[in-house]
Amino acid sequence: MSFMGVVGVIAQATNAPVAGPAISLASTASGSGDNSILSTVSVCGITSGSNSTGQGFTASSGEYVITYDISASAMQSALPGCSAEYVLEFQGYIRNTSTGSQNTSATYAYQLTIDTNSISTGLGTPSIIGSSSTAYDAISAGIGLAFKLDVGGTGGRDEQWPVSGDYVELRLLSTAVESGLTSTSPALLIKLNWVT
Repeated sequence: MSFMGVVGVIAQATNAPVAGPAISLASTASGSGDNSILSTVSVCGITSGSNSTGQGFTASSGEYVITYDISASAMQSALPGCSAEYVLEFQGYIRNTSTGSQNTSATYAYQLTIDTNSISTGLGTPSIIGSSSTAYDAISAGIGLAFKLDVGGTGGRDEQWPVSGDYVELRLLSTAVESGLTSTSPALLIKLNWVT
């Protein structure tokens, strides 16, 4: 190999992207909460408390998956005449899995997207509302991740909710940028299935 060829190889190695420290989206500041999240569901002004989904995630090809089965018939009978949305909100913590702590000078963000969905005609398209929090601790401050999933429900005389067979699949992850290095957590895949 010529001298110029050697220089080119060195330059390529020098310019190769370098990842930051390993991070995890977590439901607590300790290692026991890695690859999990806290969630709150609000429907018709009724809110179910913050529930850790950490115990139910299963590792799969470098990602973590959980499935929630939601009773469509129970939702419809429990919420008659209500006109509101099914809203799922999250709280989490971006944790450095190497040190267990965070550098407050880093820039943090969360990403929530809808991978796929099939919702009954008339309910509209599920959407992500709001924008990401920039706090690595989006639990203790009570601020949450700042965005949420909204599945529209129509109430009143023509009340309509998701029915058995409807589903929404979400992908949630976090990033941290420090000294020009970007770290990305393993993704959490959250599947909402409406069943009978």
